[in-house]
Amino acid sequence: MKYLIIDDNFSWVETLSEVFKRNPNVQVVMAFSALDALQSIEEFQPDVVFLDHRLSSDGNEGFEVVKKTIGVKFYSTTASREVVEEYERMGIEVIGTDIRRMEEIIRKDK
Repeated sequence: MKYLIIDDNFSWVETLSEVFKRNPNVQVVMAFSALDALQSIEEFQPDVVFLDHRLSSDGNEGFEVVKKTIGVKFYSTTASREVVEEYERMGIEVIGTDIRRMEEIIRKDK
């Protein structure tokens, strides 16, 4: 399985990448902005994307990335409670920063 982690917090992405390194059957790529995310989706063609909502100090880039992407399973890792309902309307499960939930997703996808 191929995973893409999109978040502007480098240390958080590094922490998450450790979760993925525990599974040798997983490929993971990281992106830190909406532009990087869209390029990575096109080039890497991930099966699953873990996406933060705010990828800059004043943005709603998470919605932008989802709306420009077809055929990829998204999970939202946002801590912004005000956007949870919109993600759920889009069919995206909001898992926040729950590393155990991410590990469950990875194990399930093997």
